[in-house]
Amino acid sequence: MGLVAYLILFSVCMQGYHRYIASKRSRIRREIKQILKHLNQKLNWDRDLLVDTKVASLEAIIEEGQQLLKNKASEEEFTNYLQNTKRKVDKFFPETPQVKVSDFLEFAVVVVVIIMALRTLYLQPFKIPTGSMQPTLFGFHYQADENVKGTPGIFASIFDWMTYGRSTVYAITNTEGSLQNIEPSAALNLGPLRLFEETKIQIAEKSYTIPADYSLTQKHFPGVRKVIYAHQNNLPIPAGVTLGQGYFYTGDHIIVDRVSYNFVEPKRGDVVVFVTTGLQNVSGLHYIKRLVGIPGDTLKIVDRKLYVRNEKNPEFTLVNLPVAFERMYSFKGGYKGYSNENMGIYLRTPEETITLKEDEYFMLGDNSESSGDSRFFGVIPRKNIMGKACFVWWPFSRRWGVIDHEEPLEFDSPPTSGLGYFE
Repeated sequence: MGLVAYLILFSVCMQGYHRYIASKRSRIRREIKQILKHLNQKLNWDRDLLVDTKVASLEAIIEEGQQLLKNKASEEEFTNYLQNTKRKVDKFFPETPQVKVSDFLEFAVVVVVIIMALRTLYLQPFKIPTGSMQPTLFGFHYQADENVKGTPGIFASIFDWMTYGRSTVYAITNTEGSLQNIEPSAALNLGPLRLFEETKIQIAEKSYTIPADYSLTQKHFPGVRKVIYAHQNNLPIPAGVTLGQGYFYTGDHIIVDRVSYNFVEPKRGDVVVFVTTGLQNVSGLHYIKRLVGIPGDTLKIVDRKLYVRNEKNPEFTLVNLPVAFERMYSFKGGYKGYSNENMGIYLRTPEETITLKEDEYFMLGDNSESSGDSRFFGVIPRKNIMGKACFVWWPFSRRWGVIDHEEPLEFDSPPTSGLGYFE
């Protein structure tokens, strides 16, 4: 979304440059190029409907214009050609001074068909909604930052959202009182369309805004949950309660390769998107996890590490390739290894194992302590796998680019025994 916004902004800037800043000669050259493009399209689309003399005249006009552009003609030559060409074109096509609606619709249909074909068969965009693959991929998340002392202006806010996919949060209660109201809202309403959803919280006479919808606000903002708890227990809300101070991120937007797995089998370590049809204990149609087990594997988790036994390795061997698994065991940058502290249904203890049959795969989230994955819903049939997640195209964070390219941040992230949300 941010990338699209940047492309639109770039297009608007280029239009402004050509219309108001570029020299007269440059503007005329550009207008000639547009006319030649239109005439070429007209010939390609309607050649079979035009008489031979008209086709020959149009080809002559196009050839003359191309020669002028090639020879870098003078401004006077460009001007004369442009005036003569407009007269001839108006004479040839008096009934169509502008593009027909039918032409536009034809073009729009072709574009839509191409986009849908690409999306369905080759490359499909997805949005990461949850934190189950952190820190490799991020979904919606809140990052507290005490250095935030207020919300920025409109242009800075737009830049932040377009570039980093984030909104600044600064909501600290400044009066004591009780919760009067908490309701979903939107920064922009266009009829039934609600853009940039937010949550309005009224405490005493003061209203505070969290730039996330109601469910995300409750899930990601501990201060808001404290306020709701106080309200439910008839407790006063003091001044100085931090509802939110930092940034709320919309999550990574990725491209999924739907072609490769038609020719090669999924590999251990791939980050894959699959459908949850036929699975139990799931809450959505599409999931994204890391593929850790392939047909023929027997898996177990011991001391936060994954071990495999198969035809190639008759004894249990540590899974450490590709490098993504080494990162999992580094306990750096948010990686905490694989958890099996009586979680889920499968691999609940170091002694438990699971063996994968033909066309069965085992998936785990990189945020193992907060991931609903194959430990809960079991193996994934081959037919459920849609494709390989290959590229983060927005926002422009350190994760932008080919998935799995970045090393962990340099801070310790030891395992925790407390369990959070499962996503």
